[in-house]
Parts: sequence; C-alpha cells; structure tokens
Amino acid sequence: MKRFLLISGYILSWILGWIALAYFLNIGLIKSGSYQQGDTAELAVFGISGLIIFAGAISLSSEALNNK
Repeated sequence: MKRFLLISGYILSWILGWIALAYFLNIGLIKSGSYQQGDTAELAVFGISGLIIFAGAISLSSEALNNK
C-alpha cells in the first residue's frame, strides 16, 4: 500500500507540474501576442510541455522510486 501511494503521488505531482508549465507558457505567449487564445499553437505548447515533463518523469523515476 505504501508503494502504491508513493507511485500515485509521484505521478500526480508530475501531472500537476505539466498543467502548471503549460498554463504559464500559454499565458505568457498569449499576453506577448505570439498567438491568440484558442489557436492550434496553444495545443502544441500543451503537447510539447507534456513531452518534456514525461521525459523528466521517466529519467528521474528510478531515483525517486527506489526501494532503499
């Protein structure tokens, strides 16, 4: 049960980080006039930030979820 909670917390924290990263990037790019709200670029930023967060989660998972 403890392992399940540890893994669930790890995944949830990365998902929340992904949402926060995408949100702040989109807000900054919309306010700077790079694109308008609702454009396809907004979805692209969300997808690219998701790939970055996924890569970070995978690369750090062995250190964060070790059994020691």
